[in-house]
Amino acid sequence: MKLIKSYDEVMLGIKLIRDFKESYLTNFFPNKELLNLWIDKKILYIIDTLEGAVFFVKKNDEFNSLYFAAKSEDSLNNAIGALSLIVGKSCNVVDIIGKDNSLNSMVDIFTNNNFTEYTRFTRMYRLIDEKCISFDDSDIVNANEDDVNELKFLLDKYFDNKSEQIPFEEEILRWIKKGHVFVKRNQGNREICGFVIFDIIGVTSYLRYWFVHPEHRDKKIGSKLLKKFFYLNSECKKQIFWVLNDNENAIKRYLHYGFKNENMIDIILIKNI
Repeated sequence: MKLIKSYDEVMLGIKLIRDFKESYLTNFFPNKELLNLWIDKKILYIIDTLEGAVFFVKKNDEFNSLYFAAKSEDSLNNAIGALSLIVGKSCNVVDIIGKDNSLNSMVDIFTNNNFTEYTRFTRMYRLIDEKCISFDDSDIVNANEDDVNELKFLLDKYFDNKSEQIPFEEEILRWIKKGHVFVKRNQGNREICGFVIFDIIGVTSYLRYWFVHPEHRDKKIGSKLLKKFFYLNSECKKQIFWVLNDNENAIKRYLHYGFKNENMIDIILIKNI
């Protein structure tokens, strides 16, 4: 396992597999800005000694996130079988994204190698055909750079890093500078009691995190935050987000706001070695 020192190393590792021009399987869709952050933090490794496959390992505090590129299902299966000998004893997490009925064979490969399903998400979407009308949102304000630590604390405490990929402070700061984080503050002590973090790529808006503190729920804060998200992103053509499959209450709420199931799922698998 070798520490990655440049973005080009990642691209070369992927290219070597793609050049086989076979079926090509992957769960790795590199974002250059994010990859460079991982490289700067010295947490991204490559395993390229596996025939017909390459694994990228992102080392988190308590587990490894695994990303792969393989020329075929057989290559992926053989690579996973040898993986534990390389990464050592640790908790390993892999997520596989795609159409529901197209992932069965890949999931079977991992479960046959002693991975178990941890959870799964469904992607929902909403097409925008008219600009959202403004509303009274004077108490929903843009986050500022001083909010980074508090936002990171709330994300670490209330979100599951194994499945929801908690961002680093640098990522939160970047979103704040773009105007993609807004918050509701407690009027008494000015602490954050709710927030939304989103991103815009092309004409699509991605709702990354939507949160209301447990002590401030049932006060319509969540609906205000969501309406603010709709308004700020009404120039986009499409809005999407991922929701836990078993979160029936949230799914009903999203359906009420006009979202639909996109038949895209993210299956998170885990193995303790």
